[in-house]
Amino acid sequence: MEKKTRDRGEPSRFWVRSCRRWLGRWRVETVRAYAETALKLDSLVGDVEDAVSSSVHVKLISPSSQAAVSEETRLLPINSLKQIEDIVESIVQARPHWAGLVSAVDHRVDRSLAILRPQAIVDHRSLLSSLGWPPPLAALSLSSQKAERSSGFSNPLLTMKGDLKAKYSESFFSLCHLQQLQIRRKGRLLKGHKPELDLHQPLWVIEELVNPIFLASQQHFSKWVDKPEFIFALVFKINRDLVDSLDDILQPWVDKARLVGYSCREEWISAMVTSLSTYLAKEVFPQYLDHLEDDGMRTSWLQLIDLMISFDKRMQSLLNKSGLLILLEGKNLQSVSVFSVFCDRHDWLEVWIEIELGEMLDKLQSEMVIEKNWKTRLQGIILVSGSQDYKSPAISGMVLQSISLLIERAKSIPSISLRSKFLNSIGSPIIQEFLDCLLRRCQESEGLTALADDDAMINVACSINAARYFESTLMEWCEDLFFIEIETTEKIQCLKQKSKE
Repeated sequence: MEKKTRDRGEPSRFWVRSCRRWLGRWRVETVRAYAETALKLDSLVGDVEDAVSSSVHVKLISPSSQAAVSEETRLLPINSLKQIEDIVESIVQARPHWAGLVSAVDHRVDRSLAILRPQAIVDHRSLLSSLGWPPPLAALSLSSQKAERSSGFSNPLLTMKGDLKAKYSESFFSLCHLQQLQIRRKGRLLKGHKPELDLHQPLWVIEELVNPIFLASQQHFSKWVDKPEFIFALVFKINRDLVDSLDDILQPWVDKARLVGYSCREEWISAMVTSLSTYLAKEVFPQYLDHLEDDGMRTSWLQLIDLMISFDKRMQSLLNKSGLLILLEGKNLQSVSVFSVFCDRHDWLEVWIEIELGEMLDKLQSEMVIEKNWKTRLQGIILVSGSQDYKSPAISGMVLQSISLLIERAKSIPSISLRSKFLNSIGSPIIQEFLDCLLRRCQESEGLTALADDDAMINVACSINAARYFESTLMEWCEDLFFIEIETTEKIQCLKQKSKE
């Protein structure tokens, strides 16, 4: 009996010993893999730190030779940084319990990048200066590309040659690779924490082209605060004369650097528009607000809005000139619209709403008291929806045209929630004013004649026709995609608020 029990226990002890041996080997292999990975990462990070400290040392000793040396020493750390990120990404996926090793590596890499990126940008700016960037604004074309050639305008990006072009391209690729690395690291660090976060960021090489030329433009802007049309005209001409060269020269380089999802044309226009929005927010709008109670200043405010709408449309045409269908939404839409200034300053939007509402109400109220506008019927007035009605009085068409204009102005606002606020804050009082006027006319006709004569009946009939035409047109407009998008966004926001509660 004891022998049989011993025989049955032998297999279980065998498997226990086998599992222990396998577990021991697995632990040894894990420790060996950890040690090898840690040593490899330490070697790569050490190479990066040595290259960075070497470039700093060279700059301190011989600043005059910094461009040549820094470019050579920066290629090594960039390649090492890519290898480090490849290894770290594989660790995060396969061995998440090695978080301590990843954290230590990230800390050392962050310190190196804090030195490497500023150095790369300084050297890139030095090369741009050697190229003759920014070009003199006085040489920019005033009419067309043909006029550009005849005016002697020289685009440094088109004229660079030889060694200077080679150095610029190396610096260009270095910045692109550094940015690509940063995007990868940011995506890894935020993975699983903020999945809705947009990792897209402005292209560094384009920002370095835009910043100096816009800084030079501000010398002219300071003279034109009271004539903003000149500011918008100059910015548009700069874009028109230079943006095509980006597609021809820089876009192939960006594609070669494998920066996926970046268009040089879009990045240039976005950076220029963002810079202009910042200037308007700092210099133009504050002056308008300080003198808002002066005579004619409210009209000047609305004229500025008209200029902004026209500018956005012209910039959008430049953006679409490449032939690519570029879909912009959210923050990307804000970056190519000067109306993004209102997304950051809601109090300024309130001022715009107040001015716009006052102007529209004054105009419509003056039209409503003219009896001719109630007697004359619409003569084929075609509105946004394409509706026509020959029975309604002309005043209904005037009100609808005002609302149509309001809708077009609302479309210029990049934020859907702010569009809704703009429309509701202005459109609702206008509609209510018109309906109150219709009610008053019917009550006056009833009170004076008790609807006993033909004129009173005609007045009431005209009011009813106006109300029915007005209602049917608004209902038709509500089926437009513009309003459906607003309604959908509002419903989503309500659901999010309820879920938080």
